[in-house]
Order: sequence, then C-alpha cells, then structure tokens
Amino acid sequence: MASAISASTSRLFNDMIEHDFDITGLYCPDFSINRLPTKKSTRRITNDWNTYEQDEIVITRPSSDDRKLVPITEVDAYIHNKDLRVTETNIILHKHGMFNTIHKALETYATDMTETYDPRVNMFKRKYTVPVIDFLKCDKRDTSFGTDSAYFKTKTRAYYRSDVTMNQPRERFIIIDGDKYSKWKIYRRISGRVMPLHLPTNYDFNAKAIVNDGEQTFRVTKTTISKSYITLTFPSDVQLSGLSIHPEKLQFESIHSTAIRCHGKCTKQRHCISCLSNDPCYVMSFKISIRSSLTDGWIPYGTFSGNTTIFDSTRISFDPIMVKEMRIIPTNYHRAFDKIELFPIGPSISVRPTSDDTFVSYTLTTPRDGKYLNQYDRCADTFCKYTSSCHCTFCSGRRSGKGTYKERCRMMHDILDVDV
Repeated sequence: MASAISASTSRLFNDMIEHDFDITGLYCPDFSINRLPTKKSTRRITNDWNTYEQDEIVITRPSSDDRKLVPITEVDAYIHNKDLRVTETNIILHKHGMFNTIHKALETYATDMTETYDPRVNMFKRKYTVPVIDFLKCDKRDTSFGTDSAYFKTKTRAYYRSDVTMNQPRERFIIIDGDKYSKWKIYRRISGRVMPLHLPTNYDFNAKAIVNDGEQTFRVTKTTISKSYITLTFPSDVQLSGLSIHPEKLQFESIHSTAIRCHGKCTKQRHCISCLSNDPCYVMSFKISIRSSLTDGWIPYGTFSGNTTIFDSTRISFDPIMVKEMRIIPTNYHRAFDKIELFPIGPSISVRPTSDDTFVSYTLTTPRDGKYLNQYDRCADTFCKYTSSCHCTFCSGRRSGKGTYKERCRMMHDILDVDV
C-alpha cells in the first residue's frame, strides 16, 4: 500500500513538472515545511525592549533649587543646547563623529566609571560620573512630575500643627534584656556588652575626597589588591599632587527589643537600635611607589602617615608628578587594608572649578562584538537567556514543541519516498 502511494505521488510530481505547473501554492493540510535556522545555537530577537540599533548615550542631571538653572559639565560643550535643559535625555551619536568625541571627553573628565554587561542584548553599559562646573540659565526646564517636581515642593500639608512642641523630636528608648537604650545613639559590642559609640560631630558616613581649590579626583580604571600592597592603574599618565585615604566603611546591624514580641526578621526603627557590626580596617603608615611612561620600572616615592582611628580621614600632599600606576605598600595597619578607600588627587584639568558634591551621569551603551542588535536579528543562544518562564514561540524564539520539525520532515520523506 505504501509503495502504491509513493508511486502515485511520484507520477503526480512528474506530470506537474512536465506541464510546467506552479507547485509553490501546493495545499496540504497535514504538514508544512519550515526553513532551517542558519545555526543550531542561534535564535531571533523577538522582544523590542533593550535593543539598540545605533550609538546612544543617556544623560541624567541632578535637580536644582532653581528650576531655570541646569547643571553642566565639560562634556556638555560637545552636546547641542536643546538637549541640556532636560533632566534625563537620550542622544544618538551616529553623526559627525560624536561617538569618538563624547567617548574621549568622558574618559578625560570623568571621576568615576562603572561597567555592566547585559547578556540579553550582548551590550556593555558604561556609566561615567562627571563633576559639575557651572549652571546654565534657561527660560524653561523640563522636569518629571514626580516627588522632585516643583508642584510637590510648593505644597504644604494642612494637618500639621503649628505648635512648636509637636514639631520637636522626642527621644525614644528601646528595652533589651532589661536595659534601656536611646534611639538617638549608635552602639557597638565590647566584651559581650552593648556600649555607646561616640561618633565625631563632623563625621560623614559617605566618604568624600579631601580636595582643595583647583584640584580634582582622578578615575582609577583598575585596582589590584595583593597580600602586601594595593596598585592603582589610571587610563593614561595623569599629574597627581595628593592622596586622600579613608578607613573601611562602617556597617551596622539592628538589635531588636526583647520587650516587644515581633517576627524574627523585624528591622523597624521603632523596635530596634543600630549597632556597629564590623571592625573597620585602616592604614596608619604606608609607602608609595610610582610608575609611568617616563620611568624605567617602579620608583620609591616616600613614606607617609595615614589614619589614626576608624573615624579619621587623612589627606597627604606631595609635589606634582606624572603617574600611570601608583602602588601603596602599608607598613602599619589595623586588622587588614583590602577595604580601605583611596582617592587620587591632582590639579584640575578643567579651566573652571569643579564641584565635589554635584555630578552628572552619562551612560554610554556599546556592543560587545562591535555589532548592534535590531529587532528580529539572529544572535547566539548564550546571549539571549531570557528570564521568562514561558515557552511559547514569541517568548522563547523557538518552534512550538520539541522535535516537531523532525517529525514533519520524516512524514514528508515517507510520503514522497525521497532518500535521505
């Protein structure tokens, strides 16, 4: 029976070929032919989100008290004025060599850079932080209608009482094992007991470099930590005149009250007190060695004093020198030195003074393999690991059902009696 069907089918195709019939519109409801992919390990991008067709940069500017003042940096000299008054904007860099110009300016003026990789679209995202040099005055500035907008800042809550006693803060106490602890204090563990931690009045939990007028911090592209030293690598030869050294950051934990019954993971401020959970490390003295394109190997530069306590931040100064790599060799330290914070400082490369607390962020997106991905492009399976648990054709980029194509091919070969 099978041979009879195969013979009749072959004669049908031969007759159609002899009479020059068009067989492209052949209708068969039992099976269909699908085109094979170019590679077994590729899939099509069917999602239109997070696809980048060309060079793009995202600029985020901080909000200011005066809505007509726009913070600008040295990089904004290469950006059109119409893109400056927007709080957050996307700019395409595909014309007039803007990509190379902006990228070079970011590498020169940025004080910090963080790099992330998105495997879904095979792209690198580099976020540059550039200090503000001035404020540009414009007639109108676009801002989002959120909590930072002028609308919410001008609104006042009518139910607040004007009584002075109601607005003054009130000290609260937490009971732990029969002892009373104030919410206004921070504690640390000493010999199994919780004792108050005396913080200096000028202590800043967010470490900032100690920078003088006419100076700035320089970006470190690579930090190498070994058992005996820390090496800082810069993008190119830079002129340094100082180093700001800070202890490890303080970390805190919440100790819950024993007089209040609550779940085991409660961290509410009205139920807990803050207690120092780590023993911060710091360096008391260290040596410095430098290396640059002008030197033949490492050159010892001198011995310097560092921090004295876990709250102390120290700034050392020296004559301006050209440095490509700087090596800090601790000679006396508390517990360790791998988590201390270092800020290289040098003369400002900007003509105008820069701010040390206001910054503009520039996020530059570049492809890993030099090719941007468009919608419905094919890319390697390893770069398209979608987190969706749906296995439909749209979400997974594959045919419905495992082995469906092979099963239809076998059916086609059996019907047409074609040797494989």
